Amino acid sequence: MYRHLVLKQDFEVAVAGTTAGDSPVERRFVIRKNRLIERLRRTRLSRLLCNLEYLQNWIMVPQPLMQFAQEFRPDVVVCVVEDWHMGLAWQIATRLNVPLVVNFQDLFCLSQFVPDKMRPFHWLVPFLVNRYRMLNRKAAQSFYTSEGMGNWFGQDGRGDVRVHLIFAV
Repeated sequence: MYRHLVLKQDFEVAVAGTTAGDSPVERRFVIRKNRLIERLRRTRLSRLLCNLEYLQNWIMVPQPLMQFAQEFRPDVVVCVVEDWHMGLAWQIATRLNVPLVVNFQDLFCLSQFVPDKMRPFHWLVPFLVNRYRMLNRKAAQSFYTSEGMGNWFGQDGRGDVRVHLIFAV
């Protein structure tokens, strides 16, 4: 994404996310979590809190994040789909009435590489899978990093673009 949207400076880009502070983009918004919640994330409650955030991010957008998005006035919202940010991206695009472009790099809620403290509970996985399918179906454009990802979605997508990653040695 950096190479395509930031490096060439063909687009005016703003970044919002939990790790946006690491972004080289000038306009960025770091989604900060409540201090008490952050302290509790270092306890046994971490996984529960993370799973509750997965649900919460489909219901409400933090007001400062929505204000940041409204002030930037994007033409499109682009989201690398994963379990935490995708609900926020969907809500922002819907509220601002702009297209949503999604990049599916993995089905995180089904992945074995998600840390235990962030792993969705078994009862939440079907909800998240349905959200992946809904985003793929309703997005203005969907990008997949592999043929297998596109095949997993089948005919649900409005887009059929495959992004192939090339590694140089």
